[in-house]
Amino acid sequence: MIGDITYAAETIIPYGKNLMFWPIPFEMLETYEEKPQVKVMVDDMPAVCHSMDCGFLHVPAVGTVKSFSLAGMELTLTGTDLPDNISKIQSITYANSNCTASSSDPKGTLSGTEVKCTLDRTPTCGAAWIPALTTAMGNVANDKDLKG
Repeated sequence: MIGDITYAAETIIPYGKNLMFWPIPFEMLETYEEKPQVKVMVDDMPAVCHSMDCGFLHVPAVGTVKSFSLAGMELTLTGTDLPDNISKIQSITYANSNCTASSSDPKGTLSGTEVKCTLDRTPTCGAAWIPALTTAMGNVANDKDLKG
């Protein structure tokens, strides 16, 4: 027969009225950031950002293209808050053709309500094409009723 078995237990931290929760992983937290940090990789290697600040700031594009017209190879975009200088335009495309902006002013000044450009080649046929104007701030929105 086996002898008497002795069992001893000790509670190091006494139970209290408060509950203990394990830490919540950061992946499960959501915070509001105006300039969130991003990881930057170049050729699968982490990149160092200027001043160790890899902040991403989203700035919505301004302006709206309300209407457009095509006369020969010249495309005219009309709208509100359009770029006021050719240097602010990154690209204009229409019907699978690039369009080069032009201005009568040597400084490249535009009206802000109209942009004229010359198509680099004959546009692709079809009535469903609408222009795409891109500035340094992103794509300029087309009016919801804009049709080709």
